[in-house]
Amino acid sequence: MAISKLNKDWLTEGHIDLEYKQYVLLAYFKEVNKAFSDIKLYPFLADIIEHYKHLISFQDGKKELNDGMPKRLKKIDWESFMIEYEKMIEDKDYIKEIESIIEFALPKFEGHMNNGREIYDEIEDGIEIYPVGLVSLNNEEGFFMLRSGMQDTLVYEYKLSLFEGAQDKYRGLKTKLINTYRSTITRTYEQIRKDLLYQFKEYVNPATFAIETSSDYPLEETMIPIAKRSFIRYLVKNE
Repeated sequence: MAISKLNKDWLTEGHIDLEYKQYVLLAYFKEVNKAFSDIKLYPFLADIIEHYKHLISFQDGKKELNDGMPKRLKKIDWESFMIEYEKMIEDKDYIKEIESIIEFALPKFEGHMNNGREIYDEIEDGIEIYPVGLVSLNNEEGFFMLRSGMQDTLVYEYKLSLFEGAQDKYRGLKTKLINTYRSTITRTYEQIRKDLLYQFKEYVNPATFAIETSSDYPLEETMIPIAKRSFIRYLVKNE
């Protein structure tokens, strides 16, 4: 049974049985291990982190469940981390099974999460970001050229945005792939930038950056998401 994504309600949906949930999780982590061995981090890494946080939140709310016994778990709202219960006459076996599943699952999620983060950090440490051409006074928008090893160079138009959450503000990066260049020894970033200036005449001196790594990594599953996150931090640091 191949599982590419684990349902967010996997813990409480279907049979609440430790052996069954172990089967589901082991099938899922088999796919995770295969992806990570191929250096394909996404979407699994983000998925694992989300499930790990949900389990921690559920475990922290377990005391509330025990304090008001007897109750049955009715619904988990992962968006607001709220747990709803309905009263029962007796539910000790049900709660014990949930606890056993969490006890089995948490170290599995944590181990795979740490493994994925180690791969992520190693790749990020090897990424170089630097300006191409004249340095622009406005880094909020412009272009970046992404190259992993000797793979094709992907050219993106970007715009840095500011979003306000419920408790904090954070930066987002809106990107649009505008061209792909075959990587050769003679095709330089400066030449690509000249092409961009000719194609996008509305820009006078656009911010242009190179984002590269000497190793070949899967683009969609690894290099692109890591590079974009690294680029956001680079831009914010150099504001």
